[in-house]
Amino acid sequence: MTMKTWILALALFSVSIDCIAQEKPGAYARIVTISPHPGKDAEFTAGYERHIQWHKNNKDPWAWYGWTVVLGPRLGYFMDGTFGHPAQDFDNAIKPAEDVADNNANVAPYADFTSHGIYERLDHLGKGPVLPDASAFLFLNSYQVTAGEEARFEQSVGNLQEPNFTVYRLKTGGDGSRYLLFRAGDHFSDAATIKEVKFERGIVESMTSEVFRFRPSMSHIP
Repeated sequence: MTMKTWILALALFSVSIDCIAQEKPGAYARIVTISPHPGKDAEFTAGYERHIQWHKNNKDPWAWYGWTVVLGPRLGYFMDGTFGHPAQDFDNAIKPAEDVADNNANVAPYADFTSHGIYERLDHLGKGPVLPDASAFLFLNSYQVTAGEEARFEQSVGNLQEPNFTVYRLKTGGDGSRYLLFRAGDHFSDAATIKEVKFERGIVESMTSEVFRFRPSMSHIP
């Protein structure tokens, strides 16, 4: 995604907010994925750290979490997100024009923005403390669900016998019925203990499993 397209996408989110503003407050997240240019990982990291410093310098009240994909098909990608917002928050981001300008100067020269979506947290499905948090690793399953099978999908996920997981559903910014299942751990090896969710045939079109490493220097948690 070019920076021009990225700016347009930010502007269009205000239109989408009207569609979800009546939903449960504090349940929304903005999640962005970024692909560093080949051979530019160091420059991207330094540039993003400068950008996250912009948020800190401007006393941004929103928390921004950052992770690098260390296992899975998007190996080397970066994901950031801000979580736990009422929908109206997205109309009141801190200094949005300056934010975009700083992104344009420090991040865009070294990476492509590949997705940007608003997700709703489904508290009736999750268990334990809300994720994500600042755990060393985030274990993410992404599901593309067959149209019309959302209720059966959610029932299956709700039966997961694990003490701590959080589920998000895409509200705007992508295609079809997309769900994210978040689990966390302190060690890479925790991925081996994660339980698989069982689905009947036809419910899920596709599933991707990935491991993300938390990047404290690329995060802002006020």
